[in-house]
Amino acid sequence: MKTIFKYIFSVALGSIMLTSCDLDTIPTTYVDAGSVFGKTGDAEKVLNGGWNYLMETFNSYANPGYGAMLRANDAMGSDVVLNTKYGFRAHNEFTAIYGKGGTNTLSWLLAYRVINDYNGVLDNIDAAEGTQIDRNRIKGQALALRGFLYLHLASCYSFAIDKDPDAVCAPIYTQSTDETIAAEGKPASSVSEVYAQSINDLEEALELIPETYVRDAKHKIDNEVVLGILSRACLYARFLEYSSVEELKKLIVQGAIVTPFLHIGGGSNLLFTKDYDGLILHSRIEGIEVTEEDEHSVSVRVGAGVVWDDFVAYCVEHGWYGTENLSLIPGEVGASAVQNIGAYGVEVKDLITAVETVNIQAEERVYSVEECGYTYRNSIFKRPENKSAFVTYVRFRLSKKEHYTLDYGTIRQELEKYPALTLSVVRKVIIDIRESKLPDPKVMGNAGSFFMNPIVPKEKLEALQQEYPRIPYYELAEDRVKIPAGWMIDQCGWKGKALGPAAVHDKQALVLVNLGGAKGSDILALSDAVRASVHEKFGIDIPSGSQNSNILVIHNLFFIF
Repeated sequence: MKTIFKYIFSVALGSIMLTSCDLDTIPTTYVDAGSVFGKTGDAEKVLNGGWNYLMETFNSYANPGYGAMLRANDAMGSDVVLNTKYGFRAHNEFTAIYGKGGTNTLSWLLAYRVINDYNGVLDNIDAAEGTQIDRNRIKGQALALRGFLYLHLASCYSFAIDKDPDAVCAPIYTQSTDETIAAEGKPASSVSEVYAQSINDLEEALELIPETYVRDAKHKIDNEVVLGILSRACLYARFLEYSSVEELKKLIVQGAIVTPFLHIGGGSNLLFTKDYDGLILHSRIEGIEVTEEDEHSVSVRVGAGVVWDDFVAYCVEHGWYGTENLSLIPGEVGASAVQNIGAYGVEVKDLITAVETVNIQAEERVYSVEECGYTYRNSIFKRPENKSAFVTYVRFRLSKKEHYTLDYGTIRQELEKYPALTLSVVRKVIIDIRESKLPDPKVMGNAGSFFMNPIVPKEKLEALQQEYPRIPYYELAEDRVKIPAGWMIDQCGWKGKALGPAAVHDKQALVLVNLGGAKGSDILALSDAVRASVHEKFGIDIPSGSQNSNILVIHNLFFIF
């Protein structure tokens, strides 16, 4: 889970799963409100003091403070390996979290002491002398930091929420403790309750911290930091991965996969326009297995979680023909079979022989390519009744005989730059063409090729040729043709044109980009304006991804992966 979405977060948080060993649920220290909360400036000192305590106390391999907690959490992840003298070979050998006394109480007590300090701020800030803006900001920062610590407690002292949402985790304190509360303590809440507390704190913090506030130090909290922590909290609470068919079936049988749920690949083709409160599922099924081979072809079975372009690179490296024109398409192998991805005259349906699935009843089924119902960017797996069929493996048949598809776009023109025609050269040309036209999502947020090319009767094309004799098109079966949507959008003058914070890309008119601060609603508004222009000029409706399941509309924050 950490590897998939790490780059969208503003704050690096980790997860570690531990069981408590005779942990006390009673915070042993509390703030004397009468002496420190007279003014907003005094309350802010408490915030700073709590952060300082996290950073300075027990910050060593033997005594876990905040820094050691994060190192331990990262160390427990599958994407981090340490082989130093003081490192580890297996997660159960890493003992830093337990401290000098041999228990994990230090981490526990560290978190609750600081939570108690922040509860003191929240209990008293409304009566503090100062402006309402400062009171709101300090209150929001205290809530954000408390939410951060409850996220740490939830991820440290229990298994993931989707494993067992009712598992005992940690007590929840939302008021500063006095001697009576400290003597009695509170029972531990469930992991789902602790995650919920964290999310509620963070969401309330967003409402209180002014949007204009920009932190002037690393320990300060502004809305960008809150969003970063909230992103991780929501993923921890609502995100579930599996790495095998057996694990997926076990999760289904255990009731861990609850509705509503959304199954995603790498996150491409997602446009968020409203809150999504359901479960997010992701496949980590890996592997590329040769199942059959002769002198002409090779059959391979590929895990749904394999990155698509990694698979293409693997095919090219092994001299297998067929996938090279699909280089650099974002996403994963499982999604390729759902979407019927295509580019430069090639569609993945022409390479697929079968698709393996597991349904929500934990039943396995293999669909032949004929049963998949493939059409242009569509398959039966995109139908509502088949949304609960999870693709686990995709089977492909690839040629071992030299064969290329080159009569599309500028491929042949670009190939003239090279002395010889090889599989690796074709892949490089395809990548170069895509990179020259499409923005890097790591640099510029974008909604990808948002519009689909319309398919129209040949009679419509012939009518348009009277006015536009150089209109490009691609012939299909049954007297139908495909007209490039990008060409029509360009003819309408939209290339490089902005509508608010969203714009049509200046190098590829099919692509909508985020100029900064754009939301899903801005992208949809631009899409509607573009489609209206094309209809007015050409009398053709160009399908957008949101209407054809190419783009999934589910959230109000504009996260394009």
